[in-house]
Order: sequence, then C-alpha cells, then structure tokens
Amino acid sequence: LSGLGDGTLTLTLALTDPAGNASVPFTATTQKLTATVDKPAPVAPPPVATVDGATVTGAVTTNGDGSRTTTVTIEASTGTRVEDTSTANPDLADVPVVREQVVDRQTGQVSTQTTLTVSVSTGVAVTATGGAERQTAAQALTGLTGLIAAIEARTDEGTAARGTLTGGGSGFLSVLSAQAQLLVRAIDFTAPGVAAGQAVQTKVTGTTLGGTGPTSTAPTAVVLNTTGLTGPVTIQLDNVEFAAVVGNATLVGGDGEQIVYGDDHEQYMHLGEGDDLLHGGGGNDTITSAGGNDTLYGDEGDDLVHGGEGDDWLFGGSGNDLIGGGTGGDRGFGGEGDDVLFGEEGDDTLTGNEGNDTLSGGAGNDLLFGEDGDDLLYGDEGDDTLSGGAGNDTALGGSGHDLIALGSGNDLGLGGDGNDTLFGEEGDDTLFGGAGDDVLHGGAGNDVLFADGGADTLWGGSGADVFAFGRNSGGSVVMDFEVGVDRLAFYEAGIELGAVIRSARVEGGNTTLDVGGGNRITILGQTGNVAAWFG
Repeated sequence: LSGLGDGTLTLTLALTDPAGNASVPFTATTQKLTATVDKPAPVAPPPVATVDGATVTGAVTTNGDGSRTTTVTIEASTGTRVEDTSTANPDLADVPVVREQVVDRQTGQVSTQTTLTVSVSTGVAVTATGGAERQTAAQALTGLTGLIAAIEARTDEGTAARGTLTGGGSGFLSVLSAQAQLLVRAIDFTAPGVAAGQAVQTKVTGTTLGGTGPTSTAPTAVVLNTTGLTGPVTIQLDNVEFAAVVGNATLVGGDGEQIVYGDDHEQYMHLGEGDDLLHGGGGNDTITSAGGNDTLYGDEGDDLVHGGEGDDWLFGGSGNDLIGGGTGGDRGFGGEGDDVLFGEEGDDTLTGNEGNDTLSGGAGNDLLFGEDGDDLLYGDEGDDTLSGGAGNDTALGGSGHDLIALGSGNDLGLGGDGNDTLFGEEGDDTLFGGAGDDVLHGGAGNDVLFADGGADTLWGGSGADVFAFGRNSGGSVVMDFEVGVDRLAFYEAGIELGAVIRSARVEGGNTTLDVGGGNRITILGQTGNVAAWFG
C-alpha cells in the first residue's frame, strides 16, 4: 500500500500458498476526487424574469474587439415584493447575476451553478456588467471588459482615486496563477425607491469554486459603485477575492480571503476570518477585521485601523490616525501625521514614523519606536523596548523590565516598575528609574538622573549632569561623577544637607553618603570636599 504525491493511492496484492508458490501480483490504483473544474462556461441571462419577487432583465452584447458583455439589471422592488422562501435572505431579493456551466474533470458531469449573487433590499436597483466569459489576468488588465477598464469607467482621469484603485487591481492581477480564470463584474447601485438619506442593505456573494483567496483558480473581482445612492449603504461581501469600492460604503462579512481597495470617499470595512488586505484610500476611513492575519491600510485621511484577532500589519498612512492591534503579535505604523497607536494584547511592534505620535504597547513584550516628532511612548505591561528617535520624547516603561532609549532631543524617560535600563542619548534629558534596581545612562547633554526607588546605577555621560536622590535611593551608585562639572541634589523635601555631608565616608576610594534612615549612596571613584558637590 503506497500513497503518491499526486493524490493517488496504490494497493498491490499477492498471494503465496503454503508450498511457497506466489501468484501474479494484482495492483489497483485509485485517485482522490477533487472539485477541479475546467473553465466555467457562461450561461446567458434570460431577457426578463421575476427572481425572488424582483424584476430582472438580462442582455448580452458584442464589443468592437469581439468580446461580449453581459448586463443584468435588477429593478427596484416595492413593499409588495413576494419573497421566495427558498432563498437565503428573507428580507432581501436574492438575484443570481452570474450563472455558469461547470464540468467536473473527475466525473465529466456538467452542472449549472450560480457563481455571483447580488441581494438587495426594497427600493434598491442594481446593474451588473462584465465580460460574458471569464478572463486571464492579462485579459483583465488590458481588455475592454477587464477589471482595470471597469475601474476607469467609474473614476476620473488623473485623480488619486483612479490611481489607487487601478494600482490595487493591477497588484491583485499580478499575484493570480497562470491557470486562474477570473470573473469580473461592475456592480452599480441606485435607490430610486428609497427616501433620500435612508440606509440600505445589500449582499454580494461569490463562490468557493476553485478555492478561495488569490490562489483560487476561479476568483471573482468586483467594482462596487455606490455613488448613485444618497444614503448610507451596507454591503456584506462574501467569497469575493477582490473589490474596488467607488463611493461611501460600509463593507462587512467577509467569508474567504479578500483584497479590498477604497477610493477617496469614506469607507467602513470590517471583514471576516480570512487573511485580508484592505486599503481605505482617501477619506476618513475605518478599516478593521474580525480575524486572520491581515494587512490593513488607512491611507490618506484621519483613519481608524484595527487588527482584531491574529497577527496583523497595520498602516495609518497620511493623516492623524488611530491604530489598534487587537489580539496577536501585531505591527503598527503611524506614517505621516500625529498618530495614536495601541498594541493591546500580544507582543507588538509599533512605529510612530513622522509627526507627534502616542504609542501604547499594552499587554505583552512590545517594541515601540517613536522616530520623528515629539512622541509619547508607554510600554505598559510586559518587558518592553522603547525608542524615542528624533524630537523631544516622553517614554514611560510601565510594569516589567524595560529598555528605554530616548534618542536625540530633550527627552523625559520613566522606567516605572521593574528593573529598567534607560538611555538618554543626545540632548538634555531627564531620567527617572522608578521602582526596581535600574540603570540610567544620561549620554550627551546636560542631564538630570533620578534614583527614585531601588538600588540604581547612574551614568551621567558627557555634559554637566545632576544626580538626584531621596530617602529610598539606598544602594544607588553614581558611576562617573565629575567634580566641578556634575552636581548632586535631593528631590525629596526634609533631607538635611548638613547631615548628609557629615555622613560621608571614604571606602576603597569611593565616597558613600547616608541620605536618611541608614540608606547610603555611593559616588564611585571620588573623594574630597563633599559639600562642593551639591549645588
């Protein structure tokens, strides 16, 4: 018995009698049944029909290049529509806009299947147009009935919206397999039977024929045009591999892996469990996903980007964006503008990029990079690494054992709980170790270092630095005090300077001082006139 990599299973049987005589081996091979199909053949729509209570018309026309275009129109229904109870959605008219003949390679059986359905609420009309036959990626890129042509027909030449959508469509086509046969439809919505400003509900449902996502051999791409609507529209999008959205829309649902690009209108996208790629485009968008390892872009505008479950990549783009990682180990990038990034759960990496950004790691061991601008970084729970970058930054370690590097600029660093390590680097920095046994490095510039809890180790670096102590600074050590340049100080009221000076002891070439209650600090490598060290 043997299994082969091509999906076959081979059984070889031979019999041997007690005398040792063997029979001729018998071999049988079976092949695993799959849903592999040949290129689906189009089924022409009827000229007119009533489908789920809606009047539907269809036509096929021939173009100048010999290609054919199929047009299916769903007329707006009224409140007297008679529901077909056998359809999926009791409150919507479920209309198959594409039906195709499919041949199973294994059985040779021919079946007619619905491969694209549009479901609309009362008062909503739809026109669905596209090539009668499925297309290769090359045909969809350049053909009269292709994906790019459908986008260009609904956007203005030279606009950012056209560039975003055609770029997204071209990128999608570039990742399709050579065997892929693409179904393309432009779906234009109007609402002649709906009061101005009234919300409407729709659904666009593809098929799992050939698999799902960009690896499907029978993918579906749609251009959703909502500019004919006057009110908000919600579109549930299932098993559609690519969608370009023209106009304001809320997209929900999202069975399967999907790639969605929005234009310069405001879009709300909240798709499902697959590994999705979503682009908000221009406008102030909300881009979220329920699950999967997603890649989400706010693009231009002031956007909300949220990863949900899974390990996500989140990009704010230009504008002042709000980014939330959700669960999982996420990577968030603010881009241009003054952004706010929350890692939430998981071990996250957050980068502010340009602008004055606010980064909060949340739970987990996080990496936070402020980069340009005056940033606020908060590690929160876990053992975090915070890097301020350029600008005058504030970094708060939170709980855990944190590493804080403040970069250039005049920065403020607070270690918080745990045994933290802080680097002021360039600029005139102020460093607080917080609770725990911390290590503080001032770096270049005139820095102020606070040993404010635990046995801290302080390195001022170059510049005229101030080392500040309180009663709870016992066990702290100043490693590089330079007499005549650096100074000692107290941050806590009530400490008697004279008593501290009188408590000075020289031990092994180092000076120790009692800052109260028997808590001693050490000035490494220095002896002499202690009173002159305070200023």
